[in-house]
Amino acid sequence: LAHSSQVKVILDHNRIMNTTTSHEKDLMKNAIPLVDFYLPSKEEVLDLFDITSLDDAIDTLKGITKNVVVIKDAENGAIGIKAGKIVNVPAYSITVRNSIGAGDSFNAGFIKALDEGKAFEDCIRYACATAAIKISSDGFPTQASVGKLINNT
Repeated sequence: LAHSSQVKVILDHNRIMNTTTSHEKDLMKNAIPLVDFYLPSKEEVLDLFDITSLDDAIDTLKGITKNVVVIKDAENGAIGIKAGKIVNVPAYSITVRNSIGAGDSFNAGFIKALDEGKAFEDCIRYACATAAIKISSDGFPTQASVGKLINNT
């Protein structure tokens, strides 16, 4: 229904808990090819596919979807996969004060940059900066604070 209405679908399923059943994991795995953007953290994708290597995760994802994937990798930045090409965007050097909301802030920054028509790598860079601002300060990221971080590095 979303696709028929030309609405983009984003999936960020959150952490895989020890209570997550194999059926629930299968549902998530089967949803990945159906969404336009899959935005897991490194831990989420490794746990979902029961693998230990980020390279194996990338290969697995390239094998099941041709849609956009961005894997959030905390202090290492993020890895994007689009049209089979891999893009590595480093994290910003900041002092972490509180990591709560980092992933959601990353997603919001990515969506904002997409909405502005930025190039794929720039969307990831904007998302990394948004998350960096969120976890390194008491306030919430603004366009001005994100732009300043991007331009000062």
